[in-house]
Amino acid sequence: MLQMRLNIGKSPGDKLFFLALIFILCAAYQSASAQFSEDININWGEEYKAPNKSRFIKILGSDESYFYTLRIKYGVSAAQNELFVERFNINTSKLVDVSMLNLKYQKKLRVFHDILKVKDQFYLITSYHNRGQKKNYLFAQAFNSKMKVSDKLIKIGEIDVKNMDREGDFDVKLSRDSSKILVYHDLPGKKSDNEKLALTVYDQEFEELWSKNVNLPYDNKSFALEEYKVDNLGNVYLLGVRFYDGNKLRRKGKPNYEYTLISYSNNGENRFDYNFRDADKFFTDLTFEPMTK
Repeated sequence: MLQMRLNIGKSPGDKLFFLALIFILCAAYQSASAQFSEDININWGEEYKAPNKSRFIKILGSDESYFYTLRIKYGVSAAQNELFVERFNINTSKLVDVSMLNLKYQKKLRVFHDILKVKDQFYLITSYHNRGQKKNYLFAQAFNSKMKVSDKLIKIGEIDVKNMDREGDFDVKLSRDSSKILVYHDLPGKKSDNEKLALTVYDQEFEELWSKNVNLPYDNKSFALEEYKVDNLGNVYLLGVRFYDGNKLRRKGKPNYEYTLISYSNNGENRFDYNFRDADKFFTDLTFEPMTK
């Protein structure tokens, strides 16, 4: 099941309206809305003064006693930025403690990507460029609710780096139930080549379920990948925009593009493409959410 949301207008300047579509084997699902009322209690915590030169990044998750947030404190350069996990009492919203995350590996600084909460465990996601081996590695490193970081680095990604100025980049996505983890990165190629990607899906223990290098039927000039997700079953979905003539939004007043959603199921062996296009209307800000039972 795929739940899609689209903004549709006769042109980008027109007033947009929202339409929710749920696709079950390409069949439309008509949703019904229900009204309900419920009393909501709000507990205000103490005023919290953020440290200077810092920025709140996101809420990492919660347990029965605490909720956790991520904050970055900026240094003179990007290499001197510091990351902190803040722990708050879940009942009073009072700050309990702050823990700094160590990003050094073999006396060198790793690149921070994200923090994931998988089951009851947090994982620090970082990458490290090994110049001697000409490799860029992606690691997952567990730490618990007391901020005790494991010494074990779990390698979950690898990119060959031939050009020192182009290390390549990774991205990581969690399924809705956090049971599957997708690691994605581009594969090297010329602009005239078709888009090439590497997809790897892991379970909750970071055991690899499947991995596949995919060659999309669109070249880099005419196709722009916008979003990628993994569902609870380990299926992967890629959403992109394909342009017909150049990379302009319109041609002779008509849409010059279509959205394409590509799904990989059965451990990446099966592929199916969904195309979203209207000859007269412009789709903008399309997003999707895979829904699995």
